[in-house]
Amino acid sequence: MQLNISADGNRVSFVSSQDLIGDDPSGAYKLYFRDLQYGILRRVFSSTTTLVSYSTMSDNGLHMAYMYGTFVPGDTHNNVVHYDIDQDSRAQVFSIDSTNDVSYVAQGIGEAEQQLALSTTPPREAMEALIRFTWDYYCAHPEFIRLLNSENQHRGQHLKKSTRVSQLSFPLLTILSELLERGAQAGVFRKHIDAVQIYVTIAALGYFYLSNRYTLSRFLSRDLMEEKQRTAWLEHMTRVVLEHVCV
Repeated sequence: MQLNISADGNRVSFVSSQDLIGDDPSGAYKLYFRDLQYGILRRVFSSTTTLVSYSTMSDNGLHMAYMYGTFVPGDTHNNVVHYDIDQDSRAQVFSIDSTNDVSYVAQGIGEAEQQLALSTTPPREAMEALIRFTWDYYCAHPEFIRLLNSENQHRGQHLKKSTRVSQLSFPLLTILSELLERGAQAGVFRKHIDAVQIYVTIAALGYFYLSNRYTLSRFLSRDLMEEKQRTAWLEHMTRVVLEHVCV
């Protein structure tokens, strides 16, 4: 189930096939909005022939955007709609090909990775820079995190259909592999470290923190997006990786 929440935690939106209002028992896919402060529950979208593939909410809880497509085989186009919550009004923004939206975002991080120039940087400092690059990119591009969430909910179906993904370059793994080898030769890193495991470790530490920042901030009574907290987490990420790879 997709779930979005405003920054103050008072407003949420979610997708469900259940009839929570009591007037639509058709089993249709529905996008709901709920105001937890005032107890308001509203159905934003409902259809038996289309599916909400992605939805998001602004931090102030005043606006939503959602994307829906059809169940027609071969039709990969999705419609993007802006929803004004307080006015209860909708406006279609544009139509896009769903096989390209994920790949365009993936292309962005691939191009950013190509700008990393670490071949002459000492191994330990280079690893620190690589971790910092990943964390800073995730923080600066929340759309990357949101789209990954949505694509994982759909089990990578859009990526499977995309003709662009196979053409994209993801140099970070190559850079990481070469860095680990260079560090091992210099006696700085342990030998025979699996670059994929380090790649997933770095990505997981950054992704989990950011994709769960609102709920974790609530549970822990700490604003995880404060600069002090983000800096501390980057230091923690760096320490975890370096303690594993260094001799």
